[in-house]
Amino acid sequence: MNKSEITIEDLHARILSFIEKAKTATENIEFDIKQEISESFSLTSIKGMNIFRVIQEAINNAIKYAEASKINISISKNNEDLKISIKDNGTGFDIKTVDLGNGLSNMEKRMSEINGKINISSKKLLGTDIQIICKL
Repeated sequence: MNKSEITIEDLHARILSFIEKAKTATENIEFDIKQEISESFSLTSIKGMNIFRVIQEAINNAIKYAEASKINISISKNNEDLKISIKDNGTGFDIKTVDLGNGLSNMEKRMSEINGKINISSKKLLGTDIQIICKL
């Protein structure tokens, strides 16, 4: 991502590459990725990199801590917003009592740096859903 701009297709390709590496490092996890944006949009390289890093962290958390067997990633557009969802079927956690460790804090920090939002919802035994929203 050393360009001044990256397209949604570039971001999608990076996510797929990361998922392939994750599949070789872990067993028994099913990934499903849906890109629901047909048009070509570009992001600044800083936006693209921050979004990619948040997605990486969400996937890593689902694998490392949540013991997920399925991770769904959805990339869509809502008006002028890019919306990405990373949802797993792992153990989940109580958002009110969990210590927001470096990973979750870094995700929030990365999104605030690009004027984006991150919503984390999780329920014990039902998994976690992380929503990323930022302007295209």
